[in-house]
Amino acid sequence: MSKKYTEDELIEKTCMDMFSNDLYWEVANVYSGETFGKTGTIGRDSIADVVLKHRFISATKQLNPKLPDSAIDKAYEILITSDAAKDFAEINKEKYNLLRDGIPVNYKDGKGIIQKNKRVIVYDFKNPENNNFLAVQQLWIEGKSKRKHLVYPIIL
Repeated sequence: MSKKYTEDELIEKTCMDMFSNDLYWEVANVYSGETFGKTGTIGRDSIADVVLKHRFISATKQLNPKLPDSAIDKAYEILITSDAAKDFAEINKEKYNLLRDGIPVNYKDGKGIIQKNKRVIVYDFKNPENNNFLAVQQLWIEGKSKRKHLVYPIIL
């Protein structure tokens, strides 16, 4: 009996099994094809999407039940926006802080009063079981200048 000593068998499958069986994450392998849209394979609208909008909106609504949809939508826009004048280190630190501390948004409440600097929480650090984690294997991402194949990204 011969054993397969491939990257897929030794590393990727082992890691995906750990995420699924030990950590109870949702896992997806999109190597053989991916469908797009809200009900697509992982919920991306296009091959250029890095942040999974539909999953983000759904998860943050559950973590922030008192905030209106407009606040959640603004938080998503803030998260995906980047400043071309900043270098990657600055952008990464900024995004990390938003994910860690919550995304500050302004919105009008039901009475029309502007609420300023309310934070949209992205992760529940006190109760990790309230979070929605997805590990994706064999993901393609298309940027402005080229297409990249990410062998083993994790998208949260």
